[in-house]
This record gives sequence, C-alpha cells and structure tokens, in this order.
Amino acid sequence: MRSAAHAPPRARRAAHPRARRRAVLLPGAADAPAPDAIVYLLLNGRGRTYVGSTTRPPDRRLREHNGERAGGAAQTASGRPWTLARVVRGFRTRREALQFEFAWRRVHRRVRAAYSLPGRCASLAHLLAQERWSSRAPAASDVPLRVDVVE
Repeated sequence: MRSAAHAPPRARRAAHPRARRRAVLLPGAADAPAPDAIVYLLLNGRGRTYVGSTTRPPDRRLREHNGERAGGAAQTASGRPWTLARVVRGFRTRREALQFEFAWRRVHRRVRAAYSLPGRCASLAHLLAQERWSSRAPAASDVPLRVDVVE
C-alpha cells in the first residue's frame, strides 16, 4: 500500500464542453468607467416584465433573452418573445447600473405595484424621485439619468 506522500498526482478532469462558466469580476472592474452601462425593462405579450442591466448594446441583449443568441437570463426563458419597453442610460460605472437595477426591483416589491408595465413605470418614477437609490449609491443629482421609452 502506498502512503499519501507517494501517491501519483490526480489528473485534472476536463470541464464538460457545455458546462456553464461563471464570469469572474476582477476587483475594481465594476468601478471602471462604463458610459454604455444601461438598465432596461423587458415586456412580453402576456404583460410580464423583467428588469436587467448590461454594458452590451440593448438589441443584442434582447436577442439573447429571446433565445436567438446564447446568454439570456433563465427568468426570461419562458414567456418569449420579449420586447424592450424602457432603457435607463447615463450611468458612469457598471456598479451604478447594478445598484440601480437592484433598487428598481426592490422598490417595486416595497411599493407593491403589479409586475406589469404600469406598475414597473410607477416604481421607476418613485425610484427616480429618491435622493439616492440605495445607501451606497451616489446622489441621484450626480448621475444624469435619461429614460428612453421604446415602443
């Protein structure tokens, strides 16, 4: 019997080709300037909504959610096709966009608005009226946001 000190090294098991890979965010990467960071609202034919954020072009991200490209969110796999309803622009960093996305979802639950387009728009208006959208977010007056209505 061999001792543990003399055991041959274990071979590394190759990852399955279709295994999901997690994106690794380097420290400070979310704070890097990202003038193309946006937060968007999707709407499907049944009136269901989804809030997300990206640094990619919104039309490309929409194709991912609709399954035309790889990489859509699991929550949008059902209820396709999705359309773009609102786009919030003007974030200086990706972190600000992620903070705003989280706050939009959270204020939506607190306001108890329906998960419909009017409910999401009401929660967006409520959030934009706040001094800060979260405790660690910059002052809303420092970030000139623009809401684009996509029809």
